Amino acid sequence: MKLNYSGWGKFSRNLLTEITSKKLVNESTGECLNIINAMRCNNILFMELLADRFDYMSQIEEYNKALQKEVTEITPDILENLYVSPVVRRSIWQTIRIVEELKKIIGCAPAKIFVETTRTNTADKKPTDSRKKQLESLYKKIKDEEIKRIGK
Repeated sequence: MKLNYSGWGKFSRNLLTEITSKKLVNESTGECLNIINAMRCNNILFMELLADRFDYMSQIEEYNKALQKEVTEITPDILENLYVSPVVRRSIWQTIRIVEELKKIIGCAPAKIFVETTRTNTADKKPTDSRKKQLESLYKKIKDEEIKRIGK
């Protein structure tokens, strides 16, 4: 049977097919069900599968922990893997440097950090003309041109 993976947005094939549950078993074959098969066979929603009564969420957490590297020092190399624009990456790096300086000054890490970004290099925004105004100006222009044409 060919499975269709379209329409799942950012869910990966690995999430849908590789993570299996020991609590959900196919009764006819005895195999542990992955998420997509559990949804097909048992008519269970994705969010229900992530609930505590199934062990999918704990397996996802274990999988994520295995992928994560322990970060002892934040370097610009870590930011290279982020899927953000260079402007945002630069803002993140500046924020990290400021937080490191604050940690030296106050002696501990801050409990909360709020970062506000602004867009300074955008063009001046002018109000857009409504469709009605655009049509009125177009008709006026055509009328003026027609008057000039007839007058000659």
